[in-house]
Amino acid sequence: MKKYKSTGVTGRAGELYFAYWIVRYFNWPCRLLDIDVGIDAQVEIFEDEISTGDFFAVQIKSTVGNTPDIQIDLSDFMYWQQLETQVVLVSIVMADSHNDPEMFWKPFSKECLDEIVQEITSKGHQSKKVTFTDSDKLCVESKNSWRMAMLSESDKDLIRLAKSLLDDLEQHDLDNFVEEDYYLQDEHKDYITFNSEIDIFNHHFIDYEKLKDAVSHDRRLVLRAPLIEEAIDYFENNEGILLYMFNHAFNWIKGDRTPNEILPQTLSREIRRQTKDWVYHMTGY
Repeated sequence: MKKYKSTGVTGRAGELYFAYWIVRYFNWPCRLLDIDVGIDAQVEIFEDEISTGDFFAVQIKSTVGNTPDIQIDLSDFMYWQQLETQVVLVSIVMADSHNDPEMFWKPFSKECLDEIVQEITSKGHQSKKVTFTDSDKLCVESKNSWRMAMLSESDKDLIRLAKSLLDDLEQHDLDNFVEEDYYLQDEHKDYITFNSEIDIFNHHFIDYEKLKDAVSHDRRLVLRAPLIEEAIDYFENNEGILLYMFNHAFNWIKGDRTPNEILPQTLSREIRRQTKDWVYHMTGY
């Protein structure tokens, strides 16, 4: 006699519910996979109806119990280690005590997976319990957290750099720049002030070039992190003013001084171009 396997039905119901929820509330495609070898679904990230080219590999676990906590086999963690995409574990509680299923989620970076596998193997265990809290509940507001989970540590460093650059540029009040008024500030400046300005503007160009190089290497960065593109665009729109400010300080201070006295040890590519003729004149190289 054929037996009714409720666990299999619950699992499939959870997968279908998750896919429906992601499409409806995140407006991202969710593809359920027919063969489960450690991953049940693939979620593709879109921004403004354009694919970023980034995907989440999702393992979905469903239960009719009252807790979302799950025991995950070592073999699953090791399989996730091998994947090139970001892994997310989703736990769906479908207990009768809930009117609607409750979903919980937890991302696993490659660094996190390495640590977990090391921990399990060092203890001689074959699995590890993954626990969830209310802060891990999947809701509409989780969408930005999913985006952030896709970012690598180097991506996050670039976002911090972009924010820092925008904050620094705001200090110059570039939107209200007037050349004639800028000259009036000279009476309040001395050698130390101008020398500091040279360092500041060189640093701005170094930060901009780091962001520009990163985007050239991976164009998807501007989709994953719009703040990076915002910083690049704002810098480029004001690059002429920034170069004017730099050259103003540079021409005021250079006099008979040597390059080592007034130029930073590490120069941005643009500042090196701006000063190369003078450096050659002063040093012969």
